[in-house]
Amino acid sequence: MNISAVMGYTAGTLYNSWVTITNLSPNTWGISFSAVTNRWRFNGPNNITNSPTVLTNNTALALQLEIEGTNVTCDWKHYAPGL
Repeated sequence: MNISAVMGYTAGTLYNSWVTITNLSPNTWGISFSAVTNRWRFNGPNNITNSPTVLTNNTALALQLEIEGTNVTCDWKHYAPGL
């Protein structure tokens, strides 16, 4: 899975977005974030500053995005989804 070209339309205006990606398959999948048009800053668990790279089987990945123009701050975490 690749996430790219996430941007707001007005510089100086903040947009907030929340995305949850759930992987209920028995497989682990890769995830990547394209910086072609964006400048990403990641904040993960335990002060991880890298982007998440996998969608582990039977887990969900929660992304909270704060978008200003082409700058994106992304807080993220994995968790077990309620079934």
